[in-house]
Amino acid sequence: MKFTLKDYQEEAVQDVLTNLKKAQKRWHEDSDIHVFSLTATTGAGKTVMAAAVFETLFNGHDEYDIEPDPGAVVIWFSDDPSLNEQSKYRLMEASDKLTTSDLVTVENTFCREQFEAGKVYFLNTQKLSKNSLLVRGHNPE
Repeated sequence: MKFTLKDYQEEAVQDVLTNLKKAQKRWHEDSDIHVFSLTATTGAGKTVMAAAVFETLFNGHDEYDIEPDPGAVVIWFSDDPSLNEQSKYRLMEASDKLTTSDLVTVENTFCREQFEAGKVYFLNTQKLSKNSLLVRGHNPE
């Protein structure tokens, strides 16, 4: 991380990582879906906290007692493409481990069978409308 997390941010990151560990365990044991969210007031540093979580998820972290998850994929979902770009920029600003190739904007032309591990994919509601190529399928011919 390029920033030092404040105590409340450190606590929130630890909580998210604990929930991710629980979710992973439940998924592997029972194929059970585990949902949680990180909420905080505007200006609290949610994107910086997310950067810390993503770095740990992809690379592991001794202090958090987290091993890297080689199959981890993150989907950053919002209703506004410009907000996704702003978040992408902020993640790059906060992280010293995430690279531009790790942060992928899902465009209409996205043509992969599955998401690649170790990446954060930025997706917005417009890309999932019924007329979107992502939903209808894309035939390049």
